[in-house]
Amino acid sequence: MFLMDRDLKVFVASLILLTLVAVSAVIYTGRHIYVVRESLPPPTVTPLNAYVTGGKIYLELYFNSTLPIQPLGGEVQLPQLGENMTFSGGMLNAPFNVSFPLSPLTPPELEVTGYLRGELNGSQIYVTFSGTVPVQLVISVSLVNFSYSEGITDMIIRVDSPVNLSLTDLVNFTLVNSNLSYAVARQYTPVPVNLSLSYGVHYVDLKLSYNESGQVYVSSISPGVYYEEGEIISVLHYPVGNMTRSFSLYLLETV
Repeated sequence: MFLMDRDLKVFVASLILLTLVAVSAVIYTGRHIYVVRESLPPPTVTPLNAYVTGGKIYLELYFNSTLPIQPLGGEVQLPQLGENMTFSGGMLNAPFNVSFPLSPLTPPELEVTGYLRGELNGSQIYVTFSGTVPVQLVISVSLVNFSYSEGITDMIIRVDSPVNLSLTDLVNFTLVNSNLSYAVARQYTPVPVNLSLSYGVHYVDLKLSYNESGQVYVSSISPGVYYEEGEIISVLHYPVGNMTRSFSLYLLETV
């Protein structure tokens, strides 16, 4: 009798345990959907820098987005200069440029505001931006063409400057043949230029007489390739003062 009671208790306990396991299995197999929300950074447009060259102000922007947004264009303002420029297109996760007319009052740093318009899954979005960027002044003076006859060189110089400047002197010029085996003419004393130019891009005709400023070894040269080099002294007229600078000029030319 005692053994039967014990067997019954074991049976009942086993039945209860199996029932609990079954209920647990049912609860476990019930589908519970958890939505995990990941925080994505918003798209941004960052003004990187600005530089002045070719008679224009170029502003470099960077559009950063983890979403596949197609940039369609936008608008940029330069409040200090009172300039406002719309642009089309743009680049995603890459720098792109927007250009403005050159102003002689361009400060060393520019305030930038604006917005970029884009498209995502058929919907338009707008990303606003603002910031301050340093301005790099790119100044270049280069020799683009020359000819020589009877000890005189006629040259064309390209001047690209974001500030007004004065060309003062030609110095240290030498004309040689292409393989440098002999010299045609050499300059020893400066040749005054005394030419003032406004900001922007200019092409200037200048004449250098080796007869008056140096030594002529060959008056008339045969057709061929020749190399001329020298320097031009310039005074840059910045708003805060003047700066004297020398630009190297050189060119390999067929004459």
